Amino acid sequence: MLVRPYSPEDVDRLFEAGTASKGPGFTEWMPWCHANYSRQESDEFIKSRRRQWEEGSEYSLGLFEAKTGLLLGGTGINQINPIHQFGNLGYWIRRDRWGQG
Repeated sequence: MLVRPYSPEDVDRLFEAGTASKGPGFTEWMPWCHANYSRQESDEFIKSRRRQWEEGSEYSLGLFEAKTGLLLGGTGINQINPIHQFGNLGYWIRRDRWGQG
């Protein structure tokens, strides 16, 4: 597995992973992955990552299959509290890869 910041080349990978993940057990926890989720939303998300990283407000990373480049999911730190130096660590795995370790 390869863990790295998202890049502009990942828009289609993110859209495909989101589309493949819609449904029970995922959508209720990942509201960004709604019934009308669009490629434009993937593009806007990825474009916002650099700014968030530079501001120190959020750090998002993609989880990729090393051999194929398939986006397996994502992880990141958000809701950062700079005074008390803690944040929320979250992750998601695309539905068609659940239960595979």
